[in-house]
Amino acid sequence: MSRFGRKLAGAGGFINITQNSRIVVFVGTFTAGGLQVAVKDGTLVIEREGKAKKFVKRVEQVTFSGRYAAAKGQRVLYVTERCVFRLGARGLELIEVAPGIDVGRDILAQMEFEPIGRKVAAVVNYDHFQIDESVMDAYAAMVQDLSDRYYTHVSRYTTSAFMRLKLGEALEHRGVAPHIFETQREALDAARPWVGRLPSSPGS
Repeated sequence: MSRFGRKLAGAGGFINITQNSRIVVFVGTFTAGGLQVAVKDGTLVIEREGKAKKFVKRVEQVTFSGRYAAAKGQRVLYVTERCVFRLGARGLELIEVAPGIDVGRDILAQMEFEPIGRKVAAVVNYDHFQIDESVMDAYAAMVQDLSDRYYTHVSRYTTSAFMRLKLGEALEHRGVAPHIFETQREALDAARPWVGRLPSSPGS
């Protein structure tokens, strides 16, 4: 924003810089006007919510066009204290949520629109899971794609040491977090900061 009501600050070289940058990262608080946050026991706590919403349906003046950036394939991130959005072809995508933050209460309720592709946390059960070695890499690629598009966090577990080793290697090769827990309880505990109630789904 370079205009606030009757005040015109001017865009300066902002337009030229952002349109010619390969990656643009906007950094700021999620709301404004009295926002107070704290970190307690590794989780983010919103002690007082800001009075003014920043993610609104309409702005007074456009100095950065998300539609233009998406059309040219520019990578754009919006980083706040509680979450991270990525600009996708159809709009903003919620890709990361800080531990302790409730998506509905602390993010969606504080926006004037809903982001595209709302992501969820997941716990995956790999007990009794079997896969042919010849398709392991293709499977890992599919897992990577699903994780990138649909999940804020994924915890995996299996009691099989062999499966933890083989699957962990395949996922690590694809850039997916390779750690696989031994028990469901460990996986649930690791995922709990991301969401309160978590379903588990076998082999996904």
